Amino acid sequence: MNIKSLSKRIILLNIVLVLSNLVFSQENYQSGFVLLPSADTIFGYIDYRDLEQNPNKISFKKDLNDNITVYTPKSCKGFGVLNERFESGII
Repeated sequence: MNIKSLSKRIILLNIVLVLSNLVFSQENYQSGFVLLPSADTIFGYIDYRDLEQNPNKISFKKDLNDNITVYTPKSCKGFGVLNERFESGII
């Protein structure tokens, strides 16, 4: 294998890695709510990632143009999005 062929493969690999990272890092904000420890409910938008289990954190925006607030199981009692409900807990 010559140097030109090897460098082309390395460049192609780097392009594929960058593009795959961009695909998985896209946001998907869906209407939802967050339950706070004070029993208050905040309605807004949650970055939904087709969750099969409780996530370690969620990204929340009160309005789509607002800054992101990150909630963890310790900072909220749960959340709901797209007819799914997740509850926080330490197991």
